[in-house]
Amino acid sequence: MLPRRALVLGAVSLAVAVSVFVGGNELKQARNLAKARQTRLRLGLQPSPPWFHQQGTTMVGPAIDITTEAAHRAGLQFEWVLEPRGPEAALRERKADIWPLAGIVAYRKPAIRFTAPWLELPYWLVYVPSAKPQLDAEGQGISLLVRGPGLTSRLARQLFPKARLEGATNNETILSRLCAGEFPAALIPESFVIDPSAKRPVTDCADKGVTLTSRQVLSVGFGMGTRQGDEESAAAAEAMRAQIGTMVADGTLTAIMLRWGISSSEIRTLEAAAAARRAVWGLGFVVVLLAIGAIVLAWNSLRLRRAKQRLQYQSQLLAQSSDAILAVDLSGRLTFFNPAALRTLTRPAGTLIGRPAVEVLPKEIHAVLQGTQSAGNEAPSITEIALRAEQGEAAYWLASASGIRTPGGRAIGSVLFLRNITDTRRLEAWSQQSQRLESLGRLAGGVAHDFNNLLTVISGHCELLLHGLQPGHPSESSLRHIMKASTSATQLTRQLLAFSKGQVLEATVLDLNEVVRDSASLLGRLLESSIHLELKLSPGVLPVKADASRLSQIVMNLALNARDAMPKGGLLELTTDKRVVTHEAECRRLGVPPGHYAQLEVRDNGIGMDETTMKHIFEPFFTTKAKGRGTGLGLATVYGVVHQSGGGVAVLSEESKGSTFTVLLPTPDGEEPLSLPSAKQEALAPAPEPRRILVTEDQPEVRAFVVSVLESAGFVVEQADGYTSAMKHWTSAPFDLLISDVVMPDRSGHALAAAVRQMSPDTKILLISGYTNQDNSAEELAASGASFLQKPFSPMALLQRINEMLSA
Repeated sequence: MLPRRALVLGAVSLAVAVSVFVGGNELKQARNLAKARQTRLRLGLQPSPPWFHQQGTTMVGPAIDITTEAAHRAGLQFEWVLEPRGPEAALRERKADIWPLAGIVAYRKPAIRFTAPWLELPYWLVYVPSAKPQLDAEGQGISLLVRGPGLTSRLARQLFPKARLEGATNNETILSRLCAGEFPAALIPESFVIDPSAKRPVTDCADKGVTLTSRQVLSVGFGMGTRQGDEESAAAAEAMRAQIGTMVADGTLTAIMLRWGISSSEIRTLEAAAAARRAVWGLGFVVVLLAIGAIVLAWNSLRLRRAKQRLQYQSQLLAQSSDAILAVDLSGRLTFFNPAALRTLTRPAGTLIGRPAVEVLPKEIHAVLQGTQSAGNEAPSITEIALRAEQGEAAYWLASASGIRTPGGRAIGSVLFLRNITDTRRLEAWSQQSQRLESLGRLAGGVAHDFNNLLTVISGHCELLLHGLQPGHPSESSLRHIMKASTSATQLTRQLLAFSKGQVLEATVLDLNEVVRDSASLLGRLLESSIHLELKLSPGVLPVKADASRLSQIVMNLALNARDAMPKGGLLELTTDKRVVTHEAECRRLGVPPGHYAQLEVRDNGIGMDETTMKHIFEPFFTTKAKGRGTGLGLATVYGVVHQSGGGVAVLSEESKGSTFTVLLPTPDGEEPLSLPSAKQEALAPAPEPRRILVTEDQPEVRAFVVSVLESAGFVVEQADGYTSAMKHWTSAPFDLLISDVVMPDRSGHALAAAVRQMSPDTKILLISGYTNQDNSAEELAASGASFLQKPFSPMALLQRINEMLSA
């Protein structure tokens, strides 16, 4: 038995010898690789879907993407050579230097030198059940269909030496001939058995009534093959094989496989198996290092398993990301993209990897990447770009690009993140439009307020003059013209108030279906015979809380707008339904909070609108009609009334295809009953005894007109120009009625009504206004118990309202 020291010295000497041998081989391989990098290598391929297949005039496939990436990483120059006869002929006749995907089988090894395998491909036997006994007897008396001639034919001959073989060119031919009953069995690589749409073995020919059975019979490893004796090409092949191992570690190989729809169950990398072979080879030379080798192998296996788990997790994250991610190297070639980027670019995956970015990316994206590379910045630069599809509107993207550097600080490329912000831009546009309409509403309301004060004075005094004239007076015609113009101006200001939400609405519970039916009966007399009116109403009662007259105005305005959009006739649909709004984007578009609503849709198939017109459609005085045919206040009125009622309105339209206006109105809470029409009250005569009235109005002309009307009717009138003056009058003597403007410089009429109510709870209060300028005016009016009269009003309307209040 040898002493322990001799064993140790022998093991050390053997290890040193092995190290010298391996080191010498590595030095020789490095010299050969340097020579290979100075030449242009020819990489051979033959059509072999899905790894290599022809697309137009070029060959594409995952094997091309993987090999191209590995060659670029190894610093090799190359070109592809098509040789349909396979690797033996291509390498033997020196038509190719390297065959990247060569099946490692025994009969090829004398002529071809292989690297460690980087793919493993199972082979499946697909057959009808009745052929199983013959297949078990080495194919005795059976005809076997194979995809060949080539490797598959050789393998079939080894497995079934007694069978008659016949070749086919593609997977479709093999399966169709099996389904037709021409052959009982076929030998096919796994990727050709897999159904691309279902990712499972094909077992049925349902339309032919044939059932197929499949089972795996062997697996073949595929590596890179070179001609025996060609050391330079062999060194290049080993370098590419090493880079494929790196691609396994950094996830590039998995990403390429996934882009081509090849799952991990169809093809497996043999990196761990190759490491095991190298470990076993080393252990054969150095027995003493068995324990150390086992520990290293176990540690490597654990590290590889953890790395594989991390890579799978990272690949899943990249695949599930909704942001598009792209990467390019310093030469501007595309090196990576995730599925979201593929959907954004709408290009086949096989045409992207390794291609110059300027050729395959939109110019806007390429400009962002180019700017980052030229600046050499590692910090991200953020910009917004617009990409317009061949058909459709522009999509807006937020692009964030930054340089990629190694841990040592060397720049190796750039990465770009793209996030679709089209919906955000739309929401911002809707918000800006809403703010613009609100500003226009405040302006319109202010204008209407001033005009209503003027019209109160003009129409009021004009009516007083008319009542004082004898019939046939020369001035009667002029005064009636003035009254007619005042009435028209009053209608315009009321439409402005409706848009600005400056009117007081008397909201009651109504049946939207009934309102639409009543409006439809009136529309029958207003629509041309070429326009067909169709009602699609929700079954039963559809309650809403709104002002009855204004709700009818909404239906009529939208319907008449649709009529004008169909000069040559068409279909006008009025649809009602219940609707629940929950999503934030939907709430922003319709201008309503989440909740339950009653929906009214007015749809036509007329001329439609472009995007620019839709941006301004609800603005006051905006119209597309000919001069003299519209005021531009119809849709503005709809917008104001709907929003003041707590609802929302939106429009969808396309030129030459018509428009759809959607109105949402709030449904009442609880079991509030429907409002029924009431009989019209007759005006009451003034009370015989004089009543004391305090008139509060900041506009002197309006105040003088009201005082004049009341005094002529026999009332005792005191007047004040604001809140402070009115309170002084009220504390000095009692009054039967307070008449006050709502909008005053110091404090509002609502505040004055509340103060008077505290001192005299039974006092009657009448508020008058041309513009309330408050969204909660109806609530304040109800809380104060006051009555309301809209400016401008006639003397008779004022006296009738006062008589009603004092006689109640």
